[in-house]
Amino acid sequence: MSRFQSYRLAAIPFITRSLRGGRFRRYGLLAGLLALLTVVLGTWVALGSGDFERELRVVMDLEDSRWERERDEFTLFARDAEEAHRLRYARDKILSAGTDIDGRYDLEYRYDDREWELIDVINDAASVLAAASQTPAPTKYLHLQQQARALQQNPRLGGLGHHDRRYFAWDSAENRAQLSLLVQRELAPVIQVYRSPLSTREAIRLIGALAGCCLIALFLVFAPLVAGTQMAQETHENTLMPLTGTALRGRELVVGLLSGPLSVITLLAIPQAILFLLVAATTGSIVPAIGLLAVLAVGCLMLGMLTQLVGLAVGRARTPGIVGIGLIAALSMLAFIGAGIGLNMRPDFTGLLALLPEAASFHLLRSAVMPDTVWSIATAQAADQNLVIGTVGIGLLGLLGFRALERRLAGRSAIALTRGEAFLGALVSTVLVAVAVPTRGGPYYLATLALLSIPFAVLLMMRVPAGGTPPALRRTPVGKLLTEFIGYYGVHMVVAVSMLGRFGTSREASLGHPAALMHLGLFLVTAGLLSIRVVAQPLTTASRIWVGLTGMFLAFEFVHVLEWANRSHSLGTDELFVLNTVSPLLGFVQVVMTVLIPVVLFRGIRPRAPKA
Repeated sequence: MSRFQSYRLAAIPFITRSLRGGRFRRYGLLAGLLALLTVVLGTWVALGSGDFERELRVVMDLEDSRWERERDEFTLFARDAEEAHRLRYARDKILSAGTDIDGRYDLEYRYDDREWELIDVINDAASVLAAASQTPAPTKYLHLQQQARALQQNPRLGGLGHHDRRYFAWDSAENRAQLSLLVQRELAPVIQVYRSPLSTREAIRLIGALAGCCLIALFLVFAPLVAGTQMAQETHENTLMPLTGTALRGRELVVGLLSGPLSVITLLAIPQAILFLLVAATTGSIVPAIGLLAVLAVGCLMLGMLTQLVGLAVGRARTPGIVGIGLIAALSMLAFIGAGIGLNMRPDFTGLLALLPEAASFHLLRSAVMPDTVWSIATAQAADQNLVIGTVGIGLLGLLGFRALERRLAGRSAIALTRGEAFLGALVSTVLVAVAVPTRGGPYYLATLALLSIPFAVLLMMRVPAGGTPPALRRTPVGKLLTEFIGYYGVHMVVAVSMLGRFGTSREASLGHPAALMHLGLFLVTAGLLSIRVVAQPLTTASRIWVGLTGMFLAFEFVHVLEWANRSHSLGTDELFVLNTVSPLLGFVQVVMTVLIPVVLFRGIRPRAPKA
């Protein structure tokens, strides 16, 4: 039997369980309703003429605000035909009153303040006309100025305008275009009922954008959420034990546990994917659309493995509801951050496409259905390169998560990752972070080091033996694990130096000072011991408090590293421990905690055997 067939056979029971009974028909109906809702909602937002739809388009940057459009087009938008009729009557009365100020403002009827708004528009236009008539104009614009003066001298426009505007900027093309429009309209703004400025083609594009957003939400938020919550439920209710006792191997069990929730998400996503691809093929670009599907597949694999590992680790002590709340908060935050970066991508931050699959997804979505970003060829090639690097890197991290989950479920190995796999994960994480951080922006090495602290800590946790051996009998190789942990940062140093050599250095922070090296060593050793302690032994209430205190100490130590790396020339030996500058007592406390925290962590990793 081939490997593909074994995976397919292993996934069938889990898919059947997820779609049993009438769930397949209900999920299929829900998928169709979601697709229909996408079409209706996209059409309504794109072509609706109400105030709410207009504000949505303004927020989505699909339309300028009403005030800007009225100013640029010298137009006043009415809500309906009745209001347009009233405004046209008021406009004609204002412009034909001449110097009769009372007659101009004595309107026959007024339902709201739109007439006064119309008066302000006409007065502002007359002020522009007066300023252009009085300001000396260049020779090539004299004809336009003469037209403005002739219009200003029209008797029926007497008394219009404000008297506080005396200068007109003839060198501004925007001002000249506005003046030309005023002269052409003879100070009479166009009154028309408001309609959406978007065309049918743009409405179709918006439908495709909504379908793409649904795909991103389904595969990068809901699929990992359901996978992690289901794993937490299986662990909490101890229903994994019967599964591990079957003929399914570890990797087949991982495939089955992921394929169950993924089958539901895929069923909901199929109509959205068809809709998105059709829109991209007809009104956008199909290549970024296909790239989006690839990024979603890779990102879903990585996030799904991560959430399942979290559910497996936390599910025994916490209920699935609590795990689900934590996961939805984290996944939603990543999605919002990715949307903010991907939809407003700047050429200077294309490296983030390699680090965040959410940012890459939204960037590809915008490129597929709204290809209006104008970049240079070099910037576009850099963005494409970062997308490829990110897709490959995130895919490798997903496969490493697959291997770790396989070993945890099978229970045949005390460690989740081998040494080689952990160093591969460190290399991939380093490359992704090194590509994402601009090399010319501040202390590059320290910035990437800070970002890599969490993935390196997770990799070290995967190396800590945590099998079925009772905690009191576990023997954790602390020295070897700390050596590996420091080796991860050695990989980071090599990659960072190569990146700096490729892109050039510019006043980077220096770690050559002995004090900076000392604090960096304390930071690395303490972070490594903390990562080992969390996995090696169960956490009591006191140990959880100590872990939180250690986390704050790590942040404090990294601040010391930054200070000595950037200002070693201006710091003295009395500032080796910064609290000493505040008070000698606080400095002594800092020294004691610097020694005590690693010692307590080490003793917690290797507790004494109980006395007989």
